[in-house]
Amino acid sequence: MRSRGSFPRFHDESSHYKAPNESLDASGRSAFLNLLGAAVCALIRAAASTQPLGGARGTRVDGNSLRSNGPGTPVPEVANLGLVRPPLVYLGAIVLGFIGHVLWPGQIVPRFIGTPVGALLTLAAVALFLYAVRTFRAAGTPIPGNQPTTTIVRTGPYRFSRNPIYLAFSLLQLGLALWVNSLSLVITLIPAAALMSFVVIPREEQYLETRFPSDYLAYKASVRRWL
Repeated sequence: MRSRGSFPRFHDESSHYKAPNESLDASGRSAFLNLLGAAVCALIRAAASTQPLGGARGTRVDGNSLRSNGPGTPVPEVANLGLVRPPLVYLGAIVLGFIGHVLWPGQIVPRFIGTPVGALLTLAAVALFLYAVRTFRAAGTPIPGNQPTTTIVRTGPYRFSRNPIYLAFSLLQLGLALWVNSLSLVITLIPAAALMSFVVIPREEQYLETRFPSDYLAYKASVRRWL
């Protein structure tokens, strides 16, 4: 028997209800993380499958003959013949970051801060890239890593960074991340920069040390890798 003044209790289903937006956010986040993991694994496999520089004297690397810089010192003709090419690394990171931004639009800074700072960083990255390319062309050495390097460039932006083009790529993605206020672009920049730092750049440095032993070692000791 119900006492006077009491009211019947109804089952509260609100605790079991999940808003559609929350479900979409969770599925988008899961899809983005799965896609990011698959992309990172593919890059790692591609980097691991790339044939290391050097080898036995008189052997060939991906069809390009090695020239000798002395007894037992084979010098490959180019620095990078693998699939892990810097423009593709950063392009893939940017595309994957924008996909993640659509699926999981996480923000990092207030828009009134991110928009102007991101725009300035993007413009600075483009200017640095053009400056570095112009310096390379003035020195008469090719820019792509799958072409033989003819000289060590020490002028222009190469006075304060050994890799101003890669620095420009990183700044470009960071600037875009701030400009559109995308956490995903920042997340995808991390594995891209790590891949450059631990795989691509060390291979190129090994190539330059072997091809220009005295010149590059002196340059490497006086200028930082990034900034």
